[in-house]
Amino acid sequence: MPAALSLSNMFAYAIQNLVFEPPLRPGYLEHEAVYVRTEGGLRIATMLLQPEPLVPLAPLADSPAGVVDNLIDLGPPASSPYDWDDAPPPTFTPRAQPQAAAPALRPLLLFSHGNAEDLGTAHDHAQWLATNLECSVLMYDYVGYGHSSVALMSEANMYHAIEAVYEHAARQAGAYSGIFLMGRSLGCTASTRLARLLSERQRATGCHLYKGLVLLSPLASGLRVLFRIGEDDMTFAAPLVAVLDRLFCPVVQDVQGVDERVFVIHGLQDETIDVRNAYEIQAHVPARCCFPPLYVDAGHNDVDLLHGARMLAQLRVFMAATRAAPAVLCAEGAREGHAKRRVACWR
Repeated sequence: MPAALSLSNMFAYAIQNLVFEPPLRPGYLEHEAVYVRTEGGLRIATMLLQPEPLVPLAPLADSPAGVVDNLIDLGPPASSPYDWDDAPPPTFTPRAQPQAAAPALRPLLLFSHGNAEDLGTAHDHAQWLATNLECSVLMYDYVGYGHSSVALMSEANMYHAIEAVYEHAARQAGAYSGIFLMGRSLGCTASTRLARLLSERQRATGCHLYKGLVLLSPLASGLRVLFRIGEDDMTFAAPLVAVLDRLFCPVVQDVQGVDERVFVIHGLQDETIDVRNAYEIQAHVPARCCFPPLYVDAGHNDVDLLHGARMLAQLRVFMAATRAAPAVLCAEGAREGHAKRRVACWR
C-alpha cells in the first residue's frame, strides 16, 4: 500500500502543473467565502449565490406617446368635511388580506469551475445561472485555488473537496427541492465522480436528493486531452484507450454508473477539449439517463456568450423534467449498526 500511495503521489505531482492552472491571485477576498473542511482537514472555500431580481429599465425621457410611468396623478386633494381641530377623523376597518402562499423551494446547483478559474473569476457566470434559472448556485474552490488550503492540487483532492461541499449542502436539504451537479471543463471530473457515488448511495438508501448532472465542455478523460488521444481513428486500440481513461479524470468511465439524467453541452469549434470527447461521453451515458445533448458553433469558453439563450432554455427543460419526482431525504437515526447517521444521502 505505501508503494501504491507513493506512485500515486508521484503521478499527481508530475501532472499537476499540466492540468491545474489556478489564477496567480485570488479573484475574491478571504472574508467573502464560507469555508468547509474535508475529512483530511483541508479548508475549502465556497460561495452560495441566489437569484438577483430582474429590474426593468426606466422609460427614457423621449419615450413615445402612450408610454407612461407607474405614478398616477390623482389631482389636488379634496376638501375634508371634518374640522380636524374639533372632531376626530373617521375610522376605517381594514379589509382582511389573503394569506400569502409559502414560496416554492428552489433547486440547488452545485457548480465545479474550470481549471483556470476560481470563485472570483467564475462568479459572474454562476450568478448568471442563478438568476436566469431561478436556482441557488453553490460553487467552491479546489485545493490550491483561491483561499482554499495550499496543498497538492490533485484529482483525489478535487474529489475530497466536492464531497465536503456536498455534505455541507445536504445538511440543509430541506431548503432545496433537489440538488443538481454541474461541471465545466475540468470540473466535470469532480461532478461526474460525485454523481456516480451518489447514484450508488441512492440505490442503496432510496434517497433522491441528487437530481441530475450537467456537463459543460467536458473531457472524456485527462489523458485523452493531454495527449490528444481519440482525435484520430483509434478503433483498433479501443481496449488500450479504455485502460488509459481510468488513469486520470475518467469521466467517460464514471458516467456509466450514473442513475439520473445527464445533459452534455459542448462547442463544435472547441480547440482545448475536442468535441469528440463529448461524443464519447454521450455514447456511454446509460440509456435511461439520456437527455438530448447541445452541440453549438462555439469554442471552449464562449458557449454561454454565443448561445446563452439556447443553453438556458435547454437547462430549464432539463431541470424541470428531472424535478418531477420529489426529493426523499434520509432520516437521522441508527441504521446498520451505526449509532449516528448524517441527514443526507451521502452518508
